[in-house]
Amino acid sequence: MKTYRDYAVTRSQGGSVVAVSPAIPFRAEAGTRPLPHPAAQTGPRLASRWALVTHRLRGRFLARASLAGLAVWALVESANLGSAITLEHDGAWIAIATAVVVLLSALVSSIAGFAFSALVGSALAYLKMDAVHAVQTMVLCSIAIQLYAVLKIRESIRWSQLWPMVAAGT
Repeated sequence: MKTYRDYAVTRSQGGSVVAVSPAIPFRAEAGTRPLPHPAAQTGPRLASRWALVTHRLRGRFLARASLAGLAVWALVESANLGSAITLEHDGAWIAIATAVVVLLSALVSSIAGFAFSALVGSALAYLKMDAVHAVQTMVLCSIAIQLYAVLKIRESIRWSQLWPMVAAGT
């Protein structure tokens, strides 16, 4: 097979042309990430900025700081819920039940891969929560779960092929 003007040409033993197709450049060895298509490549300045941003986002300090911030936030909110119960505020048990429902639904949804909104919606309807607040809770938590999933699989996503679908969805 030989390449002629960006077309791969396959010839038979007699020399006649058997097949012609657009040439696909060799991208990398097996087991490595493919190189981006030349049309998707950017200038070196933007690429170096992007590399710096991704390096910072993958750093241990940011991960630990995020985890520490999340832990502090969880402790503060737990203390707020505990104080609401001890002071016998109206709706304190509903807030705890909502948190438990959301956490259990997220667990089941992460195992099954779907049905978060169905599980949370039915449980919040059983708790007789206001419909607007229930939908707001479901949307916010569903977006958070999906963003976490995308974050975990971001290395295998081919963004150049995804952009037309994102643009069509907006």
